[in-house]
Amino acid sequence: MEFGEFRDHKLSRTIPVQVVQHRKSVHDKWIDYREYTDAVHEAEARRDAHKLREEGDQVRIVTRRKANPDFGRFREGMYVKVHPDTTRFAQGFRYGRVKRVGFAYVTVVWSGSDEVVGKFIPEFLAPQLVAED
Repeated sequence: MEFGEFRDHKLSRTIPVQVVQHRKSVHDKWIDYREYTDAVHEAEARRDAHKLREEGDQVRIVTRRKANPDFGRFREGMYVKVHPDTTRFAQGFRYGRVKRVGFAYVTVVWSGSDEVVGKFIPEFLAPQLVAED
């Protein structure tokens, strides 16, 4: 992950993942075909399931919860970059420092003034990673 990488994961410990599973007969074990991590890929999961059914496999789509790679991604005092598609970016709020991490929002203090504060959802922020020696 680099500074400037925006990802749309929530701030929760786990995230739901849909898994397409298939098997050839009733006595076989279910085998994972592929994982789909977000809602955008739900249609793709259904297409893959349909394709496997046409090949004669038994298919099911299950939902699992897996550890969120972005949990703990933001910490108080960390410098972040604001996504260019936001209105705050257009108003000059490009970089800031994390003031508070909540359940759904990250509160950011503008780098130009400690009085200007904005709340952002995590997908509109990218942490600045400092190289460790």
